[in-house]
Amino acid sequence: MFGVDLTEFIVVIALGVILIGPKDIPNVIYSVGKVFRKIKAVTSDVNRSIEVFMTETELREIADKADKAVKDESKDNDRTA
Repeated sequence: MFGVDLTEFIVVIALGVILIGPKDIPNVIYSVGKVFRKIKAVTSDVNRSIEVFMTETELREIADKADKAVKDESKDNDRTA
């Protein structure tokens, strides 16, 4: 599973039961799940923002190249005319 074998998993569960207590484990698991969902949502938003930024940057570069090509073409036309 995540580089954790069965004995390590059992040790973590046992420590959780000892340190947290059996009554509070469901609440702790629920809270940890909530935190992980929020982290996942934030990382998804960051990834989307980065993708949008990269797309805008690429489009800007393409537009700059097109503008340069148009300017170069009009300079060539002015020279031949």
